[in-house]
Amino acid sequence: MADIALSEKRDCGHCGNRAPMVIVGEYREIKYDFISEQVGSFHYGKWYEILKCQGCDEVELRVHSYHQGFDEIEFPTEYTTLYPAAQTIPEGLPTKVKKEYVQALKARHGDLNGYGVLLGRVLESVFHDKKAKGRMLGDQLQDMANRKQLPAEALAFAHSLNKLRVVGAHFNVGKLTPKEIPIMETLTKVILEYVYSTPFIIKRAEKAINKLDGKKDKSPNKPVLGNVLSTKLPVPICRKIVKTIPLGVFNGISIEMPNWQQTFMDFIRLHLRIKYDVYSMPNLGADITKELRTNGYTMLIYENDQYQRFLVPRSS
Repeated sequence: MADIALSEKRDCGHCGNRAPMVIVGEYREIKYDFISEQVGSFHYGKWYEILKCQGCDEVELRVHSYHQGFDEIEFPTEYTTLYPAAQTIPEGLPTKVKKEYVQALKARHGDLNGYGVLLGRVLESVFHDKKAKGRMLGDQLQDMANRKQLPAEALAFAHSLNKLRVVGAHFNVGKLTPKEIPIMETLTKVILEYVYSTPFIIKRAEKAINKLDGKKDKSPNKPVLGNVLSTKLPVPICRKIVKTIPLGVFNGISIEMPNWQQTFMDFIRLHLRIKYDVYSMPNLGADITKELRTNGYTMLIYENDQYQRFLVPRSS
């Protein structure tokens, strides 16, 4: 039986289960980054993966960029989930309202009635933030509308959301089903955007326009390239692709060795030749990478097996 490839622990976008997911398919885009005749070229591009949840059996699609010429420190792996789409937080929310909304979203994969009640709490937090008057939620809604804090269109949405909240909160009224949940999510988001996001975005745009109007460029023709060139950038480790395994004695390093990081550092300071497998050690760490740069090491990459890395000091 073939080994099952697993991802790192992650939250399923469908059921919320946090566990490693099964990698059921992948596609690697291959482009060529030509460095020079001596160094050769490296593969780079986007790496797509299809993941299957071990809890609900639903699938996710994610992507990350890769480049064979860089290790994890220099080119860290950052995943973007393409499917399912993640829930976004509306802009401009006050801290307490945002906290209630985030807490509600965390419960969206659990009990439907409980989730509906938490979305109702988000509505209540809006009333509290805007100091709405009235004993019942309906009265508070009308008070916000009378004070022009809630447009007429949003008022109808808020009343609908409150009715669904009541269904989720009271046994004798009924219960929420998967059909109502997307409606409640949409209504909640629309209200938050009406009350907070729209004024926030307008205010931000006004500030940007005022800043542009008041800004006077005393040196419009002054080049900015000098500022970029004067910035000190880290010196990368020199890399070369070789067609044969380098000759000579190389000291092997494995992640299974006790205190392998300290041994690696000792080898570098002694200017010894070092070899390791990037498949099992994709991340050498910032300290080791810095020490390699300081001592002028060159990384030789065997063309027929680019997971094998050979480190040669400047003295060699």
